[in-house]
Amino acid sequence: MNTREAAIAVSLLAGEYTGQEIIGNITIHEVAMDLFATAIAAGYAASASVAADLSDDMDLVYAVTMSRVYFLNPVGADRAVNPSGTFPSGSTITIFNTGAHQITFDSAGLNQAVGGGNHKTFYYNVDDGAWYA
Repeated sequence: MNTREAAIAVSLLAGEYTGQEIIGNITIHEVAMDLFATAIAAGYAASASVAADLSDDMDLVYAVTMSRVYFLNPVGADRAVNPSGTFPSGSTITIFNTGAHQITFDSAGLNQAVGGGNHKTFYYNVDDGAWYA
């Protein structure tokens, strides 16, 4: 599964896609359902997911789920995505960079780059208060 396919699957998960356009003999809905099933099997959509364009740096705050998947498009320039606040040990954040510019995760700590078209998963260890790739 590539980043584009996963983003389509997550848009279906988020209820953003409701169309039934036909391509050949199948509908976009059928394709999205197949991609969504693949995303779940690959572990990308089994948790809460967010898709967004980044026009500035972004702080990530712990929400209800310990695992989050972000499909982010850094618009116009490189962007930083920084975890903020307290996360439970074992929390994971997966970032899919759907754009061309670089995303830097935890710029004051781990300082890990996610290049355009790539993704990385980060893990939090509460014992030392650090993120790991």
